[in-house]
Amino acid sequence: MELSHGARKEETRMSEVSEGLKKRGRPRRHAPPEEIRELRNQGLSFRAIARKTGLGYGTVRRVYWGSERIEASAAD
Repeated sequence: MELSHGARKEETRMSEVSEGLKKRGRPRRHAPPEEIRELRNQGLSFRAIARKTGLGYGTVRRVYWGSERIEASAAD
């Protein structure tokens, strides 16, 4: 059975993604957890940290809470 043009295009795109040739989505920015933790310990809000570092509010929260979970599990 012959694939339509759209189906062939989708198949090609999916194979490129699965082979690692093409990444999808927005590229990740480096967000240093140590700096975010230090600023938070100084009393800055997540929004203030986001403005100061140039990162997004959600990125700051994700990195902060992610680093807290890692430290908590390492302490156990």
